[in-house]
Amino acid sequence: MNDYSKSAFDPILDDYAFFEAHSTEAESDLKAYAAYLPQLGSSGESVHLLDFGCGTGSFTRLFLQQASWPPEVLELTLVEPGDKARSKAAETLQPFSGCTIRHYATLPDTLEQYCDLALANHVLYYVPDLGQAIRALRDQLRPGGKILAAMAGSENALIECWELGFGLLDLDVPYFTGNDMPGVLDQLGLNWHRVVVDFLINFPDTPENRLKILRFLFGTRLADFPQAPLLAFFDPYRRNSEIWIETSHFVYTIG
Repeated sequence: MNDYSKSAFDPILDDYAFFEAHSTEAESDLKAYAAYLPQLGSSGESVHLLDFGCGTGSFTRLFLQQASWPPEVLELTLVEPGDKARSKAAETLQPFSGCTIRHYATLPDTLEQYCDLALANHVLYYVPDLGQAIRALRDQLRPGGKILAAMAGSENALIECWELGFGLLDLDVPYFTGNDMPGVLDQLGLNWHRVVVDFLINFPDTPENRLKILRFLFGTRLADFPQAPLLAFFDPYRRNSEIWIETSHFVYTIG
């Protein structure tokens, strides 16, 4: 399994931004997460949010706008291996917190304060050990705290693209997927619940735009793969001059 510290988005930030701009994934995830927010920050109580894999902070900004916690009650801890993305996230998110944001390349063994909520939005694919990562997040929670995590499995078209690509090299997908989550959570003895999240990927169909999505998926490894079959992956989703991918993933609440 690959090293999470090497999975930084820094080399593909532009491609990641293209995916964000041409996908309703973030909007759909926010709707799923919304059900778990009203119980936090009520009556001026403090909220400590741990964002594991914050990227540039673009999704976290939307998450915090939706939560509407007053800055004076919010403490933020960010984890992101990419120096460029992590610095951008800390700058983007500082207005949401009255405290100086702590940020790390990897999750420390202990934080100065237990967390009320740990957010892991589409990041657990890349950890070295899924069970260990979830345990580490759980150990940072106060009693009653929760982990919110989004993760896609075989129900998701982009996971199918991973399977196609690595299959071309006679390799298994070297990442965890949502297929692994239920067994790991049960093995850890955790209470969990999940909901299906549907979303759309839609962009003008050009070879370069297809490559942007592929670079987002495969990162710097894309050059190792035959290009033609991966570009052809999008053919069934072509409508006139656009690509329309209607797909889904799961959002997990882990207690």
